Amino acid sequence: MHRCLSPSVYWRAVCTTLLVAPIAHAAPKHPIHSPRSAKSAPAHAQSRSSQSHHHPKRHSDAVFLADAESTPAYRYAQLDVSSCYAEVNRRQLPLRREAQSWRGISAPMRFTGPVNGIVFRTDIPAAERSSSPFELFDCRLALALDDFSKVLRAAGITEVVLSSAYRPPPKSASEHDEQGKRHAGGLAVDVHRMAREDGTWFKVDRDFHGRIGAKVCGKSAPHPAMPEAVLLRRLVCDASEQHLFQSILTPNYDRPHHNHFHFELTPGVKWFIVS
Repeated sequence: MHRCLSPSVYWRAVCTTLLVAPIAHAAPKHPIHSPRSAKSAPAHAQSRSSQSHHHPKRHSDAVFLADAESTPAYRYAQLDVSSCYAEVNRRQLPLRREAQSWRGISAPMRFTGPVNGIVFRTDIPAAERSSSPFELFDCRLALALDDFSKVLRAAGITEVVLSSAYRPPPKSASEHDEQGKRHAGGLAVDVHRMAREDGTWFKVDRDFHGRIGAKVCGKSAPHPAMPEAVLLRRLVCDASEQHLFQSILTPNYDRPHHNHFHFELTPGVKWFIVS
């Protein structure tokens, strides 16, 4: 132990350094272990540290499917631009190609009306939505949302409010990146609340009643008594069972997701997460 013999500011600083320095080098009590090698890790795990909260935290977070290539999420995520546009046209979806190019998103589109009776929108004033980058979706995510709209419709949902799908990447990002990941590529959407036709609203932060680390779906998952929480879980778990997205993150995942559901397509992977 180091004793501080002088009351001077200088010696107090020296003593503080001596006392604190060993703590700074101590090993963390709960080291983070990668669930797999860096080569085969999900794109989340290889992203910048500012987005590191999106990679699987536990082995149980990621499920690898032998038939992953037959799932909607995998098939949509692998589509090239022309094939995706062709599928949108075949389905006659209310989507418009974005004339302006946006960095990081290779096939930007906007919804021009309800999808199977479901309105997807932000809280941005209606007059600004047609030009806002936050209402842009990659064509492939739009196909997944078309499938998801059937799940929503079956539950009586008619409106979904999100904070954004696409988020322009920071200026520090490479200008040569043709396709971004997650929100920077328009491949992820954050849903905050939903409404039924009778005007009843279901808010994730108020009605989900989750707990960080708890399972969301499956027999071992908690079964809340509140009908609002039951409905929100049913929507998430139905989307998960149908493999409409590779990643579905809820308030059970971590604190940053306390008020929304994160639905994401991830090209080139055969794992699925619901947490």
